[in-house]
Amino acid sequence: MKTELVAAKQKNEQPDKESSFIKTQRKSQLTQNVGTTISAYSNDGLGAAQSTETKLASDNGNLQNNYPVSYQDNKELPAGNYGGENYPDVKPIGQPFVSANQAYHAYKEPSEQAAQKIARMTEVLKAKLEQHPRLVSAIAKRGGVEFLENSTHISSSQDKFWDGRGKESKFIQALSAAYTTIEKSQGKVSTQEADSVAQSLQKWTEDAQFLNRNYVDTINQIQNIYANTKKPLTENHLKTMDKDSKDAAVTKEVKNLVTRLTNTLVQDNREDGSKLVQGKRYILESNQNTGLTRITSTSTADILLSIENNQVKANNLNSDVYQSLKSAVQAVDEKIIAAQEITGYNSSNPVNNVVNKNQVSKKINE
Repeated sequence: MKTELVAAKQKNEQPDKESSFIKTQRKSQLTQNVGTTISAYSNDGLGAAQSTETKLASDNGNLQNNYPVSYQDNKELPAGNYGGENYPDVKPIGQPFVSANQAYHAYKEPSEQAAQKIARMTEVLKAKLEQHPRLVSAIAKRGGVEFLENSTHISSSQDKFWDGRGKESKFIQALSAAYTTIEKSQGKVSTQEADSVAQSLQKWTEDAQFLNRNYVDTINQIQNIYANTKKPLTENHLKTMDKDSKDAAVTKEVKNLVTRLTNTLVQDNREDGSKLVQGKRYILESNQNTGLTRITSTSTADILLSIENNQVKANNLNSDVYQSLKSAVQAVDEKIIAAQEITGYNSSNPVNNVVNKNQVSKKINE
């Protein structure tokens, strides 16, 4: 379906002939589980957001959000340099910490050993993820723990205790532990949510079959994966699902408009059981026996829409066709009302309505 039709109906774009789903799947296959650089200087927004030094990342223009963290009793912290960040003002008691880095340094003890440091960092990062659930979703979409273990952590401070790649990085050990704890506590998805997603996937399959998309088998694979894992759908899946839902809704509405016009304006079927309306700009055909709906341009003979057996075979609709059909139905409705007033037809009164109904039909087609 062409873009202008969707713009007229729902201001949405139509996928190219090669589906956006296939394109995004290819992109997803290349990017999912591939790690990132976790650093205040990371060019990847998620990489910068996962760093404890989000104030520094914000100061550098890499982030728009400091990702403040409430931790324990939010103790007071004097101004100064902590880790790789500078805090020019005293942090009042009770006020959230500007960043996870500030929270960690407020509570760490000089005597803490490596295991204690990692445990402390895990607690701080868990608080951060709980208070900023978008980060949890973003990590999940990138591949979860596998994504984290493929990442590298680089701190801006001289203390390189936390730096390294994957499991070799003590920071990534702490972040993975915090993420895993939250994932388990939240559950991958509630039963109600799972049912809702399963229903959405089933509707997506039906919409894609109706639209004659070339990736129905891929949707079935996604359904099977979800049934077994309950992992959230990717952003690419959701966008394509939404697009197909809108396209199917518009196409079905056009189909209903054609059926409405042919049933109203045509009294007798042709030999094959179909009905045809010849207009100035379009030829409309419908056949309830075969499930046919067709719109043909009178000027070019191009098929603008062809639906057979409840499946789209050709779709070259645009906003002009859609608006013309809506206007035609509105005009027919107005004629029906006017004809009923002239002939005295009343659907609730059976007396003489057979004759009057025929008179209404004649008036409509005048």
